[in-house]
Amino acid sequence: MSENIKVGREGAVMTLGFSRPEKKNALTAEMYDALVQGFDDYMRDDEALVLVMHGTDDTYTAGNDLGNFLAAQAAEGEPASLKLMKRIEACDKPVIAAVEGWCVGIGATLLLHTDLVYMGRSAKLKMPFTELGIVPEAGASYLLTRRFGRQVAGEMLLLSDVVSAERAHGIGLCNAVTEDGQALPRAMDAARRLAQMSPTSVRMTKRLMREAGELVPHMEEEMRQVGERVRSDEMKERVARMMAGGSRSAE
Repeated sequence: MSENIKVGREGAVMTLGFSRPEKKNALTAEMYDALVQGFDDYMRDDEALVLVMHGTDDTYTAGNDLGNFLAAQAAEGEPASLKLMKRIEACDKPVIAAVEGWCVGIGATLLLHTDLVYMGRSAKLKMPFTELGIVPEAGASYLLTRRFGRQVAGEMLLLSDVVSAERAHGIGLCNAVTEDGQALPRAMDAARRLAQMSPTSVRMTKRLMREAGELVPHMEEEMRQVGERVRSDEMKERVARMMAGGSRSAE
C-alpha cells in the first residue's frame, strides 16, 4: 500500500484518504495501485459495509500528476486509472466522497462514481481536459451528459469551468454543502447510518441504481482517445507550458 493512500477503519466504515499534501494530493500510478488494492480489500471484507474517500483539509486531489500520468500512458497494459474506475464501477457496496478544497480532473470524475458526496463550502471542481488538449476519462463524458444534461456537461467539459460547491449542490452533483472542515464528519455520519441498514438490501438497491451496461466500454473508448491525445504534439506543447509554469497536477 502506498504511503500516500491512508487506509482507516471505524467499525463497519472503511476510509481511503489521499495524502500527498506537498503535491496537492496529485495521483500517481503507485497511488492508483494502492486504491485498487483498497477497493479489493473492501469488497472482500464482509465486515466493511461502507467506504468513505477523502483528501486532506485543504485539497481533495489536484488530479493526475502530469509527469507520472504521461509516463504511465506510454507503459504497456491497462492504465492504472482505468483499473481503479472498473473496480469502483463493479463495487456494489456504498462509496461516499468527502471533498474539501480543490477537486480536479480525475478527482472530480471520481465523484460521479460515488453514491453520496459532501463538500466543504470552499470546495471547487474543475475538469481541465480541453485546456490540456486531452479528452475526458473515466466515464465523465457519459455520466455528466446523461445525468445533468448536455449544457451542464458543456460547462464542465468543454469550457473547463470551475464549479463551486454551491453550484455542484444546485445541479445535484453533491448531497450537501458543509462548513469548511466538516465534509468528512458529515460523510462519516452518513456512512454510520448506512452501516445500520440491511447490508443485503443496500447492495441490491445499489445494483438496481446502476447505469446501463454501456459505461465500461465507454470508459475504454475514452482511454483509447486519451492515449491518442497524449501522443499528439498539441497536448505535449500544452503540458510543457503548464509544467513550465509550475503546475504538475492539473488533470
